[in-house]
Amino acid sequence: MYQVDTAAIIAEIVSLRSPSKALIRTMDAYYLRFRSQRHSVIEGYWRAANKHVIEVATKHRVPVAHVYTVFMGLNGDQDPVSKDLVLLDEVHTTWQGAELMARLFRELGYRYAAP
Repeated sequence: MYQVDTAAIIAEIVSLRSPSKALIRTMDAYYLRFRSQRHSVIEGYWRAANKHVIEVATKHRVPVAHVYTVFMGLNGDQDPVSKDLVLLDEVHTTWQGAELMARLFRELGYRYAAP
């Protein structure tokens, strides 16, 4: 259901305003509760959800901020709490994490996507 909903939401957004005429951006997400739920079945679903967001966004020419890799590392095995990017609640970002996410979005630029 998530994949269908995500695809429908992105398709609806770009049907209302083309990425070549509006500044539209999205992101993949760092893994919430990394310490307490690592190696659970949820981790695989999380990666699949991120992969789907990237695929759908790319299909619609919507630039993606790759937050997951920056927070979690290339293999997804780095603890963002220990990197001081996520609070001990394992959900909310620290000031540094929020700043890093903002930088990733800024690096995507402020130009509209190519037609």
